Amino acid sequence: MDAPKKLGPSGYGGIQGTAKDINSNSVPKNLKSVSIWSKGGNTGRINAISFTYYDKDNIEVNEGPWGTTDGTPNVISIGHDEYLTKLCVTTANNCVTSLTFNTSKPAVHGPMGKEPTTGDKAFTIDVDPDSIVAFFGRADHYLRAIGAYSAPQA
Repeated sequence: MDAPKKLGPSGYGGIQGTAKDINSNSVPKNLKSVSIWSKGGNTGRINAISFTYYDKDNIEVNEGPWGTTDGTPNVISIGHDEYLTKLCVTTANNCVTSLTFNTSKPAVHGPMGKEPTTGDKAFTIDVDPDSIVAFFGRADHYLRAIGAYSAPQA
């Protein structure tokens, strides 16, 4: 199994916070779930992300939470016959302010955080027909930046 591709030079968003990444010895195969903690409204943002994936040996691996688990928790469970195809990100003031996830079903989860507005920076990671299998980024009290790993569907 080839190593997944890392998309986003250092994650989309700010340079504050500490770099967060998966274990370099782990090769993610597919996502099981993603959890997001967020705050809505005009000053909304993504406070934290955690996720669970299966590696190349079908071992379940938990990552995060990266950030603080304040705000509204949202859990996206990904079925065995489903995979993530797209991640839409908005950033403002050196924070990730919203995340939207698209799956192969097709299903749309989000936006989580604040509704995107004029002046926000928007980024899309669209890997279809491949799948998003893990994430990396930067975090402190908030999620500051996010990127994704992609791989062919398992």
